[in-house]
Amino acid sequence: MSNRVSIIATKFENIHSEPPDVTYGFRMFDDEGQMYHNTDEKLPKDDLKLLKWALPKMDDMAQDMMDFVIRNKSGMYINGRWYDWTKIRPIINRWLNKVKA
Repeated sequence: MSNRVSIIATKFENIHSEPPDVTYGFRMFDDEGQMYHNTDEKLPKDDLKLLKWALPKMDDMAQDMMDFVIRNKSGMYINGRWYDWTKIRPIINRWLNKVKA
């Protein structure tokens, strides 16, 4: 089964406020759905740090996307760049160990 999971660092700007209200977060999507998180004041610049930062902020839909990645030992796109499972596995495993503790 093919499913491309992506996470993208995002700047959210409320264009109807003066001055514009700006928050930062991420968009996450795959072939089945999408979600976004936009309540932070800054973002990690590094792709893998973005993944580490985003994992505990994910909602149920994003968790389902990560479950797919984990079950299939699949890579994912982070900010448009493909990362193989071997590259993201250590970050995901550390997060899973914290969740289980």
